[in-house]
Amino acid sequence: MAHVSTIINLKGGVGKSTLTYGLAMVLAHSGKRVLVFDLDPQSNSSVLFLGNQRWNEANPTQTLVEVFKNELEGKFDENKSLDILISTNGDISDLRSPVTLAASSPQLMDIQERLPLMRPGDYFLETPVNIIQRRFGTHFMNFDYVLFDCPPSLGLIPMNALLISDSYIIPTIADRVSTSGIESVLARVSKINRFRSHELRFLGIVISKYREQSSMHNTVLRELNTKYTATLFRQRIAESNAVSELGNFRDIGLTIRQKFSSAFDSFRIIAEEFTSRAGIETAK
Repeated sequence: MAHVSTIINLKGGVGKSTLTYGLAMVLAHSGKRVLVFDLDPQSNSSVLFLGNQRWNEANPTQTLVEVFKNELEGKFDENKSLDILISTNGDISDLRSPVTLAASSPQLMDIQERLPLMRPGDYFLETPVNIIQRRFGTHFMNFDYVLFDCPPSLGLIPMNALLISDSYIIPTIADRVSTSGIESVLARVSKINRFRSHELRFLGIVISKYREQSSMHNTVLRELNTKYTATLFRQRIAESNAVSELGNFRDIGLTIRQKFSSAFDSFRIIAEEFTSRAGIETAK
């Protein structure tokens, strides 16, 4: 049975897509079967996994736009939904298992605006917040992990992820603006948990783009350690050229250590801590 986890923060630019990509690739390198949903219209995760050329070829007909659009038009073909899934190794040559991606598109912005107008199905069992569950839920059994990269919002599309997830992670930069979105996510999940049969577990906060020499980063980090003592991941993602270069998609295959360079161990340790906190066998 797959462990399903949502990566979310109400602030943009905090490293949600980078964390999703790094987690997925490290887990796939260890032989785990990983399914990733890019729910953000910015499509950063999609480009990281596919590169610009392959993503442009897929956009928009082989993206989640087709699934949500079919729902809005009353078309219910589960096989059509599965057709949008893309198997990819990215530009990494030594993954033991490919990552399966449900890519995003900027056209998802229009879908977000139209979803509130969707007519509920019989007995209100088909709603805008359970589209992914209905279209893909039975397919999750074919994977070890399902990861959702969410936009910086708590609208209907990210609600699709939160309602079907086992856990969630909040990545943030250690500054005042980025951390201000944490409490809103925690409050919303608290409300969601009132209507769930099992708790949506908070696995913790991952610090990204960390600058060790920044007095602001260290001050905010101390405050977070005090306020969220047990929930901060021990490993941080440092701001570095190695992380910035992850978006540089090569035509030739690299080993995962070549691709991630000095950042590999950070993502490996975060993946180990993620699986440990989720109560799953540690990724090797």
